[in-house]
Amino acid sequence: MKRVVVLGSAVVLGAVALVASDPRGEDPCPSTYEFDGRTYVAHETTAEITPRDALGSGTETGCGDGGPYISEMAMHDVDGVDPRVAVVSPVNARAIYLARGAEVSDLTPEVAAVVLP
Repeated sequence: MKRVVVLGSAVVLGAVALVASDPRGEDPCPSTYEFDGRTYVAHETTAEITPRDALGSGTETGCGDGGPYISEMAMHDVDGVDPRVAVVSPVNARAIYLARGAEVSDLTPEVAAVVLP
């Protein structure tokens, strides 16, 4: 009986280790966004950013309850911001998607002011 308890405990601890978040605070499967040949990363904002003109469809790649996924999403430009720097989607009004290599300082001062660090 003792062996069964020890073995069962090891299985439970192993399962907990698999689902526990990364101790460094990093997302083990971060969502990325692709549009017009560029990769974008989502940044939360303190206020809604109003989408302007529709640019076309992009894709979101990430992990959910059902495992890895890829979904299509509409991409829009942001007033005064080059789409090669950042885009938004009406799917999430409290996020802006910055192109890899772009910085918050590349945004207009009004938009940069609402981007969370």
